[in-house]
Amino acid sequence: MKRGDLFRILWTLLYAAHSQGILNSDSRDPRHDPAVRPMAVAKIPPPIPDSGGSLPDLCDAIDFGPNVIIFDSSMSNTFIQSQIDSVFQIQEANQFGSQRYALFFKPGNYSLNAQLGFYTTILGLGTSPDAVTITGGVNSLAAWFEDNATQNFWRGVENIAIKPTVYGNNTIWATSQGTWLRRVHVNGTLWLFDYISPGPNNWSSGGFIADSVVDIEVQSGSQQQYLTRNTDLTKWEGQLWNMVFVGDLNPPNGTWPSSPFSIIQKTPVIREKPYLTFDSSTFSVVVPPLKTHSQGPSWTAPGKCENDATSIPLNRFYIAKPNVGSYVHKFLVVNVEAVGPENPYYISPSFFCFCFFSHARAQNIPYNT
Repeated sequence: MKRGDLFRILWTLLYAAHSQGILNSDSRDPRHDPAVRPMAVAKIPPPIPDSGGSLPDLCDAIDFGPNVIIFDSSMSNTFIQSQIDSVFQIQEANQFGSQRYALFFKPGNYSLNAQLGFYTTILGLGTSPDAVTITGGVNSLAAWFEDNATQNFWRGVENIAIKPTVYGNNTIWATSQGTWLRRVHVNGTLWLFDYISPGPNNWSSGGFIADSVVDIEVQSGSQQQYLTRNTDLTKWEGQLWNMVFVGDLNPPNGTWPSSPFSIIQKTPVIREKPYLTFDSSTFSVVVPPLKTHSQGPSWTAPGKCENDATSIPLNRFYIAKPNVGSYVHKFLVVNVEAVGPENPYYISPSFFCFCFFSHARAQNIPYNT
């Protein structure tokens, strides 16, 4: 695909959204009632001046940036632990800081005690969660805030197996909003509040688990509300205000409003989040298939999901850095005047958008057909 074709595609999509009112103020929404506020219409930004520099190209060199730390099992556990501890010392209470970290683990077995602070993500790079196994602990506690996890935001764990030993067979994930466990296998009990750290309370308030397995049980404790989806819970203990279960195996008994549980037996339609893998020398983005009326995790039966997934080499993506923002802007808006609704275009399955690593925290955006 030529770059000019891409510009026309993007402009066509923007024009269609505009013409359908997606980008316009909607008079059906009272927030946009002309009697309440002036009608506003989103505008397409004009092309920026062309400096003459070439646009960035896709290439084989993979550079995730300085704040993505990649580990493999040939490294000593002592070295890896020191790196994790250094990140945690920076991020434990860094709620309003600008630092962001992603910790990538290539397939293998590790013995570690990984604690997660703000704006930190741990990601396994295997084709299944069990391909990256951490024995010891992957935990989020609230010692920094006197055992109160109601401000433990912005952290996540993806695509790994945890064999807990630090706190017995317990993994402690004491968090609130803006957190997630996704494609995680907990070989033990999962505690959703902090019963370890000293403090006057052990409050916690919200979180999200998807496409995961907990072998023994989930203890929700002080959690006020929670959402789980397509997860094998084995057993759920605890209730408070509002717990939602969608497409889970072994959800608790009870029905709203007599209990705080809202249970939807099967997920109507979902495509699991794409995930990054590493095989020998190649990074790839795996795009799971669309599922309808699904229940339970996608990866527990061999080949259940992976056989239908699409694997895309990472060199088909452009990894944008903060210093190439002007190039990305130029890529998206230059020559938009050449496209109109009379020139329909489609996005080829061979084309994939950018991987954005702002301060090296990843958001993968492949185009799914």
